[in-house]
Amino acid sequence: MDSTFATAANDLAVMTHNLLRVSDALRFSQQAYRHRSRVTERERYHIEGEYFRIREEYGQAIERYNLLLQLYPDDYAAINNLAYTYIYTRQYAESKVHAAQLMEIQPDSWYALQLMGLASGGLGEY
Repeated sequence: MDSTFATAANDLAVMTHNLLRVSDALRFSQQAYRHRSRVTERERYHIEGEYFRIREEYGQAIERYNLLLQLYPDDYAAINNLAYTYIYTRQYAESKVHAAQLMEIQPDSWYALQLMGLASGGLGEY
């Protein structure tokens, strides 16, 4: 209903990206990025991180997530997205550090366990 609602567009970008609907994810991500000045600083960093992650500009995504975590160190979604971005870039040790953080915050989270498994596997720690 509101084409300038950046947070909603970002959520749609994430969901469609998770469903491997890349062209939709790119479109929603672009929409969110274009209207990111209308959201809080925290939301803006999330939008920027996703924008670059979906475009496979991983260095930029890592930078945005790290900036976000400097301001909000317990932001579960940012830690999760950063850990996945490190998996994409084969930086498994970094991913494992963040997966461990997630496990501390939410020990029963299957996301955290999945990330720990991916990072550990990438390091050959079966």
